[in-house]
Amino acid sequence: MYKRRLRILLGLICLGLLALVVRLGVLQIIRGDDYRREAEQALRSVQLLPGERGRIVDRNGVILAEDQACHQLAMDYGFIVHSIATDRMWAGRCLQRYWDTHGGRGHVDPDTFNALRRRVEATQAAARRLDEELGWCVRQRRMLARHLDIDIDQVVAEFDRRFAYSRQLAGELAREHGVDLDEVMGRILRTYERWSRHVGRAVREQRQAHVVVGGMGAGSTNALRPLLGEALGLEIEPGHRRHYPFGAIACHIIGLTTPVFQEDAERYNLRPDEASWLDRMRQNYLDGDVIGKTGVEGLYEAIEVDGEWRPVLRPQRGYRQFARPGETELTVPAEAGKTVRLTIDIELQSRLTELLASSGRSGSIVVIDVESGEVLAMVSWPVFDLNTYRRDRLELETDQVNLPMLHRAVAAAYAPGSTVKPLTALAGLGAGKITPATTFNCPGYLYVAASGQKRHRCWLRSGHGPVDLQRGIRESCNVYFNKIGSLLKAPLLTYWMGLFGFGEQPGTGLPGETSGVLATEAWLQANRMRGFLPSDKWFISIGQGVFAATPLQVANAHAAIARDGVFVAPRVIKDIEDGDGRSADVRPPEQVRRELPIATEHARAVREGMHEVIHDSRGTAYTYWRSGLPLGVEACGKTGTAQVPPMRIDSNGDGELTVDDQVVRQGDHAWFAGFAPYRQPNIAFAVLIEYAGSGGRNAAPVAKEVIRACIAAGYLGQGESESGRFEGRRSQGMLAQSYPFGGRSLRPTAVPVALQRGEDGNGQSRETPTDELPDDGRGDGGLAPTAVPVAPLRGEEGNGQSREAPTDALPGDGEGAHG
Repeated sequence: MYKRRLRILLGLICLGLLALVVRLGVLQIIRGDDYRREAEQALRSVQLLPGERGRIVDRNGVILAEDQACHQLAMDYGFIVHSIATDRMWAGRCLQRYWDTHGGRGHVDPDTFNALRRRVEATQAAARRLDEELGWCVRQRRMLARHLDIDIDQVVAEFDRRFAYSRQLAGELAREHGVDLDEVMGRILRTYERWSRHVGRAVREQRQAHVVVGGMGAGSTNALRPLLGEALGLEIEPGHRRHYPFGAIACHIIGLTTPVFQEDAERYNLRPDEASWLDRMRQNYLDGDVIGKTGVEGLYEAIEVDGEWRPVLRPQRGYRQFARPGETELTVPAEAGKTVRLTIDIELQSRLTELLASSGRSGSIVVIDVESGEVLAMVSWPVFDLNTYRRDRLELETDQVNLPMLHRAVAAAYAPGSTVKPLTALAGLGAGKITPATTFNCPGYLYVAASGQKRHRCWLRSGHGPVDLQRGIRESCNVYFNKIGSLLKAPLLTYWMGLFGFGEQPGTGLPGETSGVLATEAWLQANRMRGFLPSDKWFISIGQGVFAATPLQVANAHAAIARDGVFVAPRVIKDIEDGDGRSADVRPPEQVRRELPIATEHARAVREGMHEVIHDSRGTAYTYWRSGLPLGVEACGKTGTAQVPPMRIDSNGDGELTVDDQVVRQGDHAWFAGFAPYRQPNIAFAVLIEYAGSGGRNAAPVAKEVIRACIAAGYLGQGESESGRFEGRRSQGMLAQSYPFGGRSLRPTAVPVALQRGEDGNGQSRETPTDELPDDGRGDGGLAPTAVPVAPLRGEEGNGQSREAPTDALPGDGEGAHG
């Protein structure tokens, strides 16, 4: 028995020794080189070298966004910990700032506020614990005693004086640059304290300085340098700041960079157990870094390839490793981000921004190259200055009326109104339901209900009489297109609209891009818990009801008409280049291309009708197009006056939009879409002006000036080449300083809230009749983020039976006033 226990004991000892030998072998043989290299790196002094973020340029190489050299204020991790640990007011300031920012009681969610309070208290508790563990104060006092040769009492007093001075200096600099220093310090402490707990030991980042204020100009830097001699834990480091030479021009397309937040770091950063300290310092986002959030800045911050993030605009740091005696200094240069070239022409974008601003209303203009599908200009108004966004952020984000942050060209969906009537005609022609010679009679209404009331009135109450294809487009007869919708039925009509790109993502990839709304049966079941109603086919045929599209989608659909029925997805990224100008291995997504089942003669018949909209005296845009200077280029177009509900803001602060909230804008959205030149189109375009009223009166003159701007920019010539396409694709040479809005903010223009009066096809003013009520706009028409539905009314089914009508089936003429 005794020998048996002895053998077991010896066996356990042998197993323990074997485990120890194996562990030593792993540490010394298998991973010995890694640990030795890491230990040597820890003993060396390393200076990180910042890299430049990649440039964004327009189609002609004009710089739209670039990094400029600057300086930044860095703060020792120990200083951060000691500041939070000893500042009794730190937690209170954090909570008070959140309370003030979110409007105080009634606007702050109690659960969110309590969660924030617990996090702030936990951060301060961690700071008090770390303050003792790290021993930063002890090291600083020893340094002061050694350098100043003073006794212990004097050292404590001197340390306290210099610490308070340093804290005051950093606070003043942070306020000057619009930085919330308390929030930044709290985030830094939480990040590396969490890393330390994850690996079970202190990480090297807890012995480093971290950037708290970036983008310091020469004035701030020169004023700060002589003051640092009396400071503790503060130093100036080289860095970069983002600069946008054109300020507000193309701001929604270019996008924003913001400071790195915790969720960004968790998404991209390598953890301590995944890479060495030096590799982490080169690749990870550090405090003070910026990250792309919106627009192209966000789209091409980095892309995911085979499960790994591959940087595009994002740079990679370099480093300088100072040599020990007998060694050579090692320098690894930083890697700049790649250059992203857009399809946008900044000269044209600037001209069109000025043009839309002069209208005095919010809206959007999109211009597309017909041949390639490249977006030449994509304006959304109001705009904001990218260079001053951080300073103006609160004002911009709380503006419920102008919504300057909304990218209306791709992120807002509107009822397209009569701009879709040419597409309805092509659907009827392509499906074999009509021919160009097919004639429908328009008595001024679609049918008479059982109650004797005339339903679905045309804008011309006396009726158009016999209407064929070209007259229907030219004079925008609602009844003509309602009857095509009746022949097609809703499922087939929505199928055809889908072929033109409605209801699907345009494919630019820009953050916030929406697919709009197209009322397929699947969508209705999922979102409205119903199938098709008899009225859906009539509303969709004239661009109303459960139908919403972005200006980009409308412009691109008209580009498909210009190509005789070939759909090409739009794109805003032309190419991505390495620093040496060569194409990078990262490529923009391939464009979707599909040939629609449309006969060439049918497309030309529709184009002829769109030509008459402008150039025939009976056309809905003729009166307004012929005023002013002639263009010298014939165009095709279609007016649209889309009925939408009034725009409301959350005036009572209950977090919801209801009929009790304040109306800030009302009227119809004005549209004009088309292409030019008439026979060999080079460009397609769409103009949307929110709550402006008549599309013919308000949008058509703007569209005419859009074409004039394209001529000036070289995209429309006066003569045709042998291939039939107009020459003069681009004129070179305007510089940034010649742009009217370069480098300064374009402020939103107030819009009157009075109810707009509509016009008929001849430009005569009329009041909108009571049976022509707007669609509800809840994501289907109008500006989705702010639209509020009108109350349900009673309507009739197609068989004349009375029913409770949902708001998306309210009767209306489809253009509010006219084509």
